[in-house]
Amino acid sequence: MAPTALIVRSATIFSSVLLIALSITVLSTSVDASNRIAKDFPAGEYGVWYGPVNAVWKGTNSSLEFLEKKVNLDYDYATEQAAWAAASICLIVGLLSVGFEVTRLLRSRKNGDTANTSKALSITAIALSTVTFIVSLAALVFVNVHPKQIEETSCDWEGTADRSYGLFKPGRDSYTCTREQSACKVIYYAIQDVLPKEMQCVELQIARHTMIPLFIFSGLVTLGYGAQMWVAKKERYGGVDPEERVRRLQEEDEE
Repeated sequence: MAPTALIVRSATIFSSVLLIALSITVLSTSVDASNRIAKDFPAGEYGVWYGPVNAVWKGTNSSLEFLEKKVNLDYDYATEQAAWAAASICLIVGLLSVGFEVTRLLRSRKNGDTANTSKALSITAIALSTVTFIVSLAALVFVNVHPKQIEETSCDWEGTADRSYGLFKPGRDSYTCTREQSACKVIYYAIQDVLPKEMQCVELQIARHTMIPLFIFSGLVTLGYGAQMWVAKKERYGGVDPEERVRRLQEEDEE
């Protein structure tokens, strides 16, 4: 195998393996956090509190008192669903990519020709990786844009950076938020459990941020297969006379 072909194929395999690992990371972290939130904080009515940093909850000797309000909390699942769909597709294509490379290796050993690869397999690999790239791009944009839209409309909750108090919109008794917004903001003020839900918040943030490298490596897999096809074509037809080139093209069409 020529050095260029070896480098390109190795890079494609490496990108495919990382694509699998990143997909598993997105699925495992987001699913675990979502299940925990669904169990500990299902959608429904909650009593929430907010007040000064040094206020004492249920304190009898303190002049600082917490303010209470009953609100209905519901969840918008679109962000998680988009991440799960993209990660699932990337995981499947990553596994198929590794399988494709194994098939190529076995085929090249059998035929004794490392450059000759089934044209149908190459086109299928490029098509699948391209679809993965498009889906991961769409999901990346959605999981970052949609929460901002939710935060400006149905989850227009305001809280301080140190979580000392939260601000409610006048007259608003119902909030629809993403799980990440709930875990990282609203749940901190629920009187049923005043302890912060750090793990769920961190896991959901990891899942969302992992969508960036997921998109990058899905693109690298697509580029890798495109480069492999170009290198294989160059090795197959480079330095041959026109008649031999025609014969090889005819053989490709028959595959």
